[in-house]
Amino acid sequence: MPEFIVGLLVACLLLIAFQDFRERAVNWYLFSVAFVICAFQASLYLDWIEIMINFGINLLLLVVLITTLLCYLLIRFGRNQLSLWNYLGLGDVLFFIVLAICFSPFNFVIFTVVSLMISLLTSILFLSGRTVPLAGIQALCLGIFSILQYFLDRSPFNDNWIYLWM
Repeated sequence: MPEFIVGLLVACLLLIAFQDFRERAVNWYLFSVAFVICAFQASLYLDWIEIMINFGINLLLLVVLITTLLCYLLIRFGRNQLSLWNYLGLGDVLFFIVLAICFSPFNFVIFTVVSLMISLLTSILFLSGRTVPLAGIQALCLGIFSILQYFLDRSPFNDNWIYLWM
């Protein structure tokens, strides 16, 4: 069963990445499908109360992240030219919500930071002067992570490896 779930998730993530790279737009239903698959995968590791607590904390972290971005844009460009949607697409926000159900809070922060750094490097090296397909790059990162997690038999909700590093 988990192989089938990982395969479905990776296929959905590849579709998201393909559409985002090609058209800079992703059909909204792919985010819904990815969210449902990730929620089902989470239910294999945790009960629903823990999933909702993790999801709520991760959404709170997203609100802080987007509010910080909005404040930066307000300071940088002023009120007259401020439009968050010029810098962050709706698909990117929807994919962040998909990511929020996939991880425990510690793993969510680490995955988000690493995938944003990979997105930055990719945009600097390969996409000069164009918009960045953030959801597509993060979808590829999540697909790679899901495959590695399956083969390494690790849970994205287990924070023990972080505590071992501290």
